[in-house]
Amino acid sequence: MRSVFYPLPASQVWVLIAFVAGAGSAFLPGVGAVELLGVSLTAWLLLLLMVLVPIVTIVVTSTETD
Repeated sequence: MRSVFYPLPASQVWVLIAFVAGAGSAFLPGVGAVELLGVSLTAWLLLLLMVLVPIVTIVVTSTETD
């Protein structure tokens, strides 16, 4: 039986794992209590993810060869 999933290159798998782990760590209970410049650390981490995920994904996918 064929797999129904699209095969991902190893570099994309590592990027996916890193960003899912980063997103998961942003919602840990202790992270929300920490504040930097009056803003919750959760908000800072989510802002970083919102900026970094598209940039890193474009760089990783554009450097791959078919």
